Amino acid sequence: MGFWKELGKAFVKGSITYAITAFAEAQLNKQIKIQIVNNVIKMIIFFIALLINRLSLFGQSMSLYISSLIIVALLFHSAICLIPKIVRFVKTLINYKIIPLIPMIFNKTRPSEIVAYYVFSWGPLAWEIKNRFDTTVGEWVPTADELFDSVWKYIGKRFLIFIVTLGVYFVLFNLIIKPLFLLSMIGITGPKVYVLPFSMAMDSVFKTGITQWLTG
Repeated sequence: MGFWKELGKAFVKGSITYAITAFAEAQLNKQIKIQIVNNVIKMIIFFIALLINRLSLFGQSMSLYISSLIIVALLFHSAICLIPKIVRFVKTLINYKIIPLIPMIFNKTRPSEIVAYYVFSWGPLAWEIKNRFDTTVGEWVPTADELFDSVWKYIGKRFLIFIVTLGVYFVLFNLIIKPLFLLSMIGITGPKVYVLPFSMAMDSVFKTGITQWLTG
């Protein structure tokens, strides 16, 4: 009787683990797709803003102002999106006693559990509930640490998206925007070239002197 009970328990737990793992990967893949769409839309808007400025589609002054507002709005949107990530990161550190090394040493908490906890905190409400009750339902439901393989795939995809997006930005900038800016005439070279559109936008909207500082 005990054998069949343990077998049934193992089957149920295995089925739950499989279902939750599939759900986790589906949610993480959904976030990847959203990130790709967001990156593409932002890049298109960014280059449209630059072209509006350089081609003076609405007159020189108005085109500069419209272009600057669009770029500044993109910057603020990125900053606003960063705030929840910082909040989640701080909450994760608090959950693991602020300094991750302490629980890892004394409570045998693995780094992968901390990373998985942080990633799953971005998921739907079900994941937040799961994170809170991992210790009480761990016998039946896989912990965040046990789902780390799915998290690792997600992290790898996010890193790949970052590299590809950066590469596309550099290529398009050099092929399209750089000739339009005639950067050699204002003496900016190297990494400063890619910061120039943002500095010009900030100067135009907030009357700062960032571009002058770059060229100085």
